Amino acid sequence: MTCSLGDYDSKRCIVGVILAAQRLSGSSALTLTLTATDGGGLSSSAQLNITLQSLSDSAIPVYQTSPSSLQLTEGYSVDSPVTTVTATVTSAGAQAIYSIAGGNVADTFRIQPDGQVILDKKLDYSVTRSYDLWIEARDSASGGKAYKNIAISVQDENDHSPQFEQALYVTSIREHESIFGSISLVQVRATDADSGSFGSITYAIVSGNIGNPFFLSADGTLKLSKQLDREAIPRYDVVISATDGGGRNSTTIVIVNVEDINDMFPRFETLYRWSVPEDVPVGSVVSAVRARDADIGDNAEIVYSLAVPSSHFSVTPSGNVTVTHKLDRETQSNYQVVITAGNTGQDNALSGTTTVSITVCRDTTTLAQSLINFKILASVVIRDGELLSNHEWRNKHPVILILLF
Repeated sequence: MTCSLGDYDSKRCIVGVILAAQRLSGSSALTLTLTATDGGGLSSSAQLNITLQSLSDSAIPVYQTSPSSLQLTEGYSVDSPVTTVTATVTSAGAQAIYSIAGGNVADTFRIQPDGQVILDKKLDYSVTRSYDLWIEARDSASGGKAYKNIAISVQDENDHSPQFEQALYVTSIREHESIFGSISLVQVRATDADSGSFGSITYAIVSGNIGNPFFLSADGTLKLSKQLDREAIPRYDVVISATDGGGRNSTTIVIVNVEDINDMFPRFETLYRWSVPEDVPVGSVVSAVRARDADIGDNAEIVYSLAVPSSHFSVTPSGNVTVTHKLDRETQSNYQVVITAGNTGQDNALSGTTTVSITVCRDTTTLAQSLINFKILASVVIRDGELLSNHEWRNKHPVILILLF
């Protein structure tokens, strides 16, 4: 009895062979009820009708001695001979006709007219580990039949590489996370269809472990042994290999994203020295300050404010410095405005400061009058200690010494 080969599944199909428990005699018919039961208690039944045929012993083929058990590696070549069975018949002019009566799971073997058993399909230890072949020899004249059992065990070869459950693993951890010994991040898993040492797996980190913050346990768990700094390395692509006992291997990638915490102070990247006319209207934007925060997201959002109150200037949250009161150069010509850049991180707010030096220069009316005075002064010039008239200056092209008041 064999399974249906059209829907063969070695994990669900078990081959059964019916053997006579005692010598049969007579020519009557027998009806057997066969029941197949699975591990869960479900079953189904079928009837088998057997007709007994009375034959003399001389009409039954007799097998010559040959191996009843064999071992084949799963790499055994297809179309290669496995063994040869030989049965003798005594009927005049008759010959033994051979066939495989049972146990030939998935038609893996075939038998030649001369009794040579041939491997017809590739063996796979991970699918079928043994075959229980029953060879039939039939006397071509009398119809008498004899059976021989050949037990074939399949020996595993290292023909499978470890296979990871996932080609890519992704995990994350906050930077500067407190570590007591180590932290488990993710477990990678690989399986190998081979058996014994060929199926045993060893995990190792191949690349991507910059600074060696990670290590692997024997079961494939990636662990962290020291704190990470996102501003230095925001992401690690750790390549992990799985190697079996025969040296075959495969790899997977674990992406470790380092999550940001608010650990960086905003920094102003330049010194600010500005000049502003004393008649600039109140409410005017003088210029803007800018700071940079190496964090990301909300932790890098910056809001500006005055660190020390200023009598004549203010700063907007976006960093624009504006005039709040009328300026008077004669009263005060320089202001030191201290500005704070603070981030909005939820963990802990951090800030940095800068001092903006603002010089109040003459108003636009005074500047215009200075230009007029310059034009008048330019009419009398000195060259080499000699006072020249405006006419002489134009003709002799002197070097001009300009005096500003």
